[in-house]
Amino acid sequence: MTRTYTTRHGAGPLPCETDGKPHARIEDATNIANEFQGALRFGWLEPAQLVSDIRADLASAGTNAVTPNLVVTCADQIDGPKLSVVVDGHRREESFEEVLSGIKAGIGGARVLVACGPTRRDVRVGG
Repeated sequence: MTRTYTTRHGAGPLPCETDGKPHARIEDATNIANEFQGALRFGWLEPAQLVSDIRADLASAGTNAVTPNLVVTCADQIDGPKLSVVVDGHRREESFEEVLSGIKAGIGGARVLVACGPTRRDVRVGG
């Protein structure tokens, strides 16, 4: 599961970090800055790194049969049909559907679900 962008609480590495919210429509009422977690930080999605991480997780399953599925949340919070992503260290705009298709292909044709709102009625098949 991933958002259409990356997040992290408090200190520590966050590749592709932004100076603020990567999309103006982002709303997150639950991740309030506090003394234990610090402030929520944001970064651009890096599809190649996501695929690499998922492949590593799948490889760690050993002989267990695993069927990969991916859920991408917060699709309703991006600014239009394009998604800001990082490719080869450079930020660029790509079609959201093309990003999903590339991730799906990269992890072996997994089923991809996209959440375009806060309820299960807002989930659709993507990619």
